[in-house]
Amino acid sequence: MGNRILSDYGRDRFAYESYDQLFSPTLSARSLPVNNRYVLRMQGVFALMDWLARKMPRELPVGSLWMDCAGPAGERWKPRQHWLREFLKSLIEFPENRLELESYLRAALRIDRDDLIALMWEPPRSIHDERDTYSTATSRD
Repeated sequence: MGNRILSDYGRDRFAYESYDQLFSPTLSARSLPVNNRYVLRMQGVFALMDWLARKMPRELPVGSLWMDCAGPAGERWKPRQHWLREFLKSLIEFPENRLELESYLRAALRIDRDDLIALMWEPPRSIHDERDTYSTATSRD
């Protein structure tokens, strides 16, 4: 450790007044903003993908749900992408599927009903908005 010269003027005034912190610093605990609505939206999409991967039938080819959503509609992946498109449509048509997803999201993200409603329905980029989350999967062919 090199020599440090401190002054009681300027930016190093705090270090000058509490020089003992240089030798045994204590760091205050920081918390991540995990309950931030924008962070919850990102986590919600990943939880949705996890739920979809669990729901995907075993007889479909093994692959990556991420690539199913992000990659081009390749011949090998068409059955997976077709299933994904139809299953996402069923979330719109059948309330029991949507309720199962909502239950999964509440448990996975440990959020209350108000945060779940905001995540599912409130703009921007709500999970249940067909123009946002479903658009990638339903625009393939």
